Amino acid sequence: MEKFKLHSDYKPAGDQPEAITALCAGLHDGLAHQTLLGVTGSGKSVGYDTPVVVIAYRDGVMIPKVVKIGSFFDRLMEENGCKLHAEGETLHLDTSGQSYFTISLNPSNGEVGIFPISAFLRHSSPDGIFHLRTACGRSITLTGDHNLWVLRNGSLCLIRTDDVRASDFLPIPSKLFNGYGRSEINVLEYLTGTNLFVYAEEAIQAHIAVCGRKAVVGVLKASGIQPYPKLSAIKHRGRGRGIKVDTFLQLITDTENFKGEYDPDRVFVGSKRVGCRLPARLALTDSLLRLLGIYIAEGNIQSKYVVLSNRHPVIRKYIQDALNQLGLPLGVRKSSDFQISSAAFTKLLERLCGRTSHFKQLPEFWGELSERDLAVVLRSYYDGDGTVGSNGEVIAVTASERLASDLAYAFLRFGICARIRRTYKKATNTH
Repeated sequence: MEKFKLHSDYKPAGDQPEAITALCAGLHDGLAHQTLLGVTGSGKSVGYDTPVVVIAYRDGVMIPKVVKIGSFFDRLMEENGCKLHAEGETLHLDTSGQSYFTISLNPSNGEVGIFPISAFLRHSSPDGIFHLRTACGRSITLTGDHNLWVLRNGSLCLIRTDDVRASDFLPIPSKLFNGYGRSEINVLEYLTGTNLFVYAEEAIQAHIAVCGRKAVVGVLKASGIQPYPKLSAIKHRGRGRGIKVDTFLQLITDTENFKGEYDPDRVFVGSKRVGCRLPARLALTDSLLRLLGIYIAEGNIQSKYVVLSNRHPVIRKYIQDALNQLGLPLGVRKSSDFQISSAAFTKLLERLCGRTSHFKQLPEFWGELSERDLAVVLRSYYDGDGTVGSNGEVIAVTASERLASDLAYAFLRFGICARIRRTYKKATNTH
């Protein structure tokens, strides 16, 4: 009797090797029936914009974020260290050289834990896809054969999406990850692709004095800049000495931080008006965190300035104190609204927290904040947009689905399970 042999160039990926081993062990043990749930590459997917908790482990620090899985996958493809394989209609991104984790249910004990991610897979969208919404207002888009753990009739069951019932309960963690306590942000990273300029005369001059100007000239030429007029303007602090953000970041990379001469506290970014520039590094002080929360609740962005609308004297003092620390000009409009006319600060707030009410969000680094610092942001937001209901519930109304989702995740940091529901609010600024 000849033995069956399978010849194929296909190499198992993701969790397939473990699944194959388990199936073979079952055959050797004489099992007559086996079921393989969740075979890799079968098309089980969530939607491109689905928020997912991803925890990166770097330099001994766990860095948690809530990311949109599709755009996160796109960014990973651009980074070094990840291998991309195309297998039919499936893109397989191997992250074995990097450390990524997520929060998941352990069905053996019913507890939620942090588990490693071995790979990311992308499939083309099928013809039919499901939108699942829970009674507490959370929702997810996923394929019909995606696996779900549910509590059904008092027991944990592993089912497909297309088998879910209205009476099923989905498990969620009672508390989310803790941030490591981020204390500052690199402003330049949030201002890439803008027309803003970086002013770093001291660092560039010090680097040229020690290492010569070859590396600086090379970067300037590659960016389409006439290097010698630019270096002359930098040397004499003349007009045109600023360098666009993207070019400057390339300059930092190619000169290895100007061979140690780069000090972000003495480098500034902005436009021609010196008083409207920001330092390249911002400390996440209480006043800045408070200002971010107030902006999310009360702010909007015009072409080159930010408007903050609040008449409460305590909130107005918070705004004034924060802007005084940043050294930014503050104007008061006839309506009593505050106006901050700084192009750099305006673009930073847009990138961090969204431009208008429909696109507001918590700053993308919120998951890295300590509980105390995150509480400062949330408290300031609810000072502006929060109310207390007749039953003692704390309520905030937002036009942004992203912000509602962010807030629900953020409250889980404190073990608070928030509910999201749609409501209709009559506009008060129309005739």
